[in-house]
Amino acid sequence: MVIIGLITCCFVFKATVNFWIEQLSCWVQQNPVTGPMTVSAVYIVVTIFSLPGFVLALAAGVAFREAYDDAGSAVLIGGTAVFFGAWIGSNLAMLLARYLFREQAIKLSKRYALFQAIDHAMAINGLKFTFLMRLCPIIPYNAYNYILGVTSVSLRDFAIGGFGMIPGAFVYVFIGTTLGSVNEAINGDFENGVTFLILLIVGSVSAFLALILITVKIKRYMMLNLNRVQSIEDKEMQL
Repeated sequence: MVIIGLITCCFVFKATVNFWIEQLSCWVQQNPVTGPMTVSAVYIVVTIFSLPGFVLALAAGVAFREAYDDAGSAVLIGGTAVFFGAWIGSNLAMLLARYLFREQAIKLSKRYALFQAIDHAMAINGLKFTFLMRLCPIIPYNAYNYILGVTSVSLRDFAIGGFGMIPGAFVYVFIGTTLGSVNEAINGDFENGVTFLILLIVGSVSAFLALILITVKIKRYMMLNLNRVQSIEDKEMQL
């Protein structure tokens, strides 16, 4: 539904969309090195301030698709830029929660009933659970960065587990490149044919559905394990 909505916006707000895409793509073309670095820097700020980063990932995909005139390069460069920005930003947010905003992070953690179980799981195998929670947002991504700052997870495990964000980063950028191709088709500039455009759209939808399927599967596994941990803790408290 989101993809359909964005494609619809390309039609309805054609002039505005074209203007911003042209501005972004021209800037990236003129700054092939600093362009991706700037995307990473902005994503760091977005992550620290808990803003919706997927919008920036989509925009990066659109702009890089126009700038490099190649979907593969756009996904590779854009996905890498988005991931590193999200990874660095999440680590900084975790450190801020642990050493600067600890009281606020503790208050935030109390909103989630499974926090105690998550904290206990982190003490047992922080790397595994951090990685899985990156793939499956049991706790919203932006809140997760700060909440884990008050758990027993080590910075090393948190940082390595952050590589679980890679699939999401590349999928969102890939969807953005598809939107760029759709916009080209609307303007009559798409040269790869209708069949290739359809394959791009189908590929974007399939990638997004695959991401959702992975999330559902891992969430079931995580909830089962966290509920077991919670049950053990409840029994220990009763004893």
